[in-house]
Amino acid sequence: MLLNISASPLSRVIRDLETELGFSLFHRVGRGLRLDIAARELLANARGLLESHERLARNLRRRPGGEGGLVVLGHMPGVALRAPNETCW
Repeated sequence: MLLNISASPLSRVIRDLETELGFSLFHRVGRGLRLDIAARELLANARGLLESHERLARNLRRRPGGEGGLVVLGHMPGVALRAPNETCW
């Protein structure tokens, strides 16, 4: 039991997912299952989403209080800098 779920609830979850998607994800072979093309695509996309989520969580943990990152300031010669409420004549 690798998923910590017994076969009956897992079968129900798979059947519900297939119903929601509107197509089969597995070829049933005896008592086993084999992924079909749609399931392989779903799996690849799900793995990508999980990796993206983990990367985002790692990056956010590095920035307590929203701090961190890179700020680049630039200035063009000849352009006057002024405070936001100053009037420039």
